[in-house]
Amino acid sequence: MDSIIGVVPKSFQICKVLTRSTPDDVIVLMPNNLNYPIILVRPGKGVWVPKPKTSPFTRIIDVAFLGDILYGITQAEDLFVLDIDFDADGVPMVTGTRRVIKSSTEVDDSDVWSNYEWVDDGDEGYNESNTGKEDDDNYSHDDNYDYDDDGTDDNDDDDDDDSDDDNEILDAIDYAKDDEVPMIPKDIIISVWYLVESRGKLLMVRRKVQGPPRELPHTRKIEVFEADISACTWAPVANGLGGHTVFISKPFSKSVPAVRESEDDAIHFIDTRDTFNMRFDITIRPHYDVDYLKLASRFFLEQRTWLFPLVPAV
Repeated sequence: MDSIIGVVPKSFQICKVLTRSTPDDVIVLMPNNLNYPIILVRPGKGVWVPKPKTSPFTRIIDVAFLGDILYGITQAEDLFVLDIDFDADGVPMVTGTRRVIKSSTEVDDSDVWSNYEWVDDGDEGYNESNTGKEDDDNYSHDDNYDYDDDGTDDNDDDDDDDSDDDNEILDAIDYAKDDEVPMIPKDIIISVWYLVESRGKLLMVRRKVQGPPRELPHTRKIEVFEADISACTWAPVANGLGGHTVFISKPFSKSVPAVRESEDDAIHFIDTRDTFNMRFDITIRPHYDVDYLKLASRFFLEQRTWLFPLVPAV
């Protein structure tokens, strides 16, 4: 990443990578750092990042393309459109954001988005061409400055210890104790959100994972919603996935046509290795071998992902 945005902290990780159509088009990176919550790359042209710690980018927990349009979802289940355009040199940039769905959920950060709309004013991003020269009309990155969510300078010249941990986005996961069970220690309920395109529709997968203290976590509940942009709401999906299978992971999710009838309307999760069948509303848990138990105990909900064969361009 040093060649793209300069020196990054040791804790810096890329949590998600998306391409809009081909690798020569726009590549979207989602790091775990508040100073670089999203990065747009166009090979051979340049790189764009928003101003450090700028909303709504710091609130977005997952992104997905629907056609050529980039969408981002927050933990409050608000859905944003990130408008992408190119400058005269062909460098991609986000020229504005529009909230198209405002959700009312138990996650209370909806007040952050009240009447929020951000439009590019020529000074809200850092734009670097492939020559390494900064665009004077855009934000000039300076590692000596820190910014609050409102964009104001919050740097103390006498304080050089702007800890990497302070800028790290730990995860996009909500943790709670399971008060429905009497035993102690109680299970942990983990809530995770995913955004995925399927059959030309944008889906939100809301997942709850049960984390027993002495067992491996497993999927406890799944709810799937379709983004109804015209009605500005999330519509529950009750009739399955239309013969598709969805493969879910934090770094990458994909919907593909089912190859067997048993795979219709199935959602596979790579971290717990279980499968949720929407048609029968059941979760199928796998048999774990000893080697996998050792692996899962170390890397649960980490950056494991699905791999798919390349599809030749037509």
